[in-house]
Amino acid sequence: VIWANPAAARAMRKTTEKITGARCHQIWYGRNAACPDCAVRTALQTGAASDRIVETRKGRVWTVKAFPVRNDAGEVTGAVEILRDVTEQKRAEEQLEKERDFINTLIQTSPAFYAAVDGKARTLLVNQTLLGAAGYESQDVIGTDFIERFIHPEDRETARRGLSGLIRRKESSLHAA
Repeated sequence: VIWANPAAARAMRKTTEKITGARCHQIWYGRNAACPDCAVRTALQTGAASDRIVETRKGRVWTVKAFPVRNDAGEVTGAVEILRDVTEQKRAEEQLEKERDFINTLIQTSPAFYAAVDGKARTLLVNQTLLGAAGYESQDVIGTDFIERFIHPEDRETARRGLSGLIRRKESSLHAA
């Protein structure tokens, strides 16, 4: 490390003076050797930008981006490493994925029919209960016109008016009476 900004020093709970002259693998990971997938080493060797997502021993998650530095002759003479703490973002993404999986499980295992359509009545999602009752596979219906596929011809115009009304009112569901 030739130079580190104060934010980097605070993240490591060190002073910029203690960081300067040290190797990043020593500072961040307590390692005696470079990390096997070191973004800086990759940038130095390839002459191209490199990035990684790494997790520290303390459970923090960082994006590590390394950019080669070139001299006037175009030779790679060093690298700039930029780190960003993305721990909270990563945890939020993991929580969102868990919630999405839970909701999908509820939808897919529900004994009730469930379908999601866009404003043009294209099928976005159909649960297994509806697929089983109608005798379709998911790939047969996703992206197709839900009303044409699932609604009796005599009721299609009413269904289209109902969908249009939902869109105008910005509501999320149409319940059959």
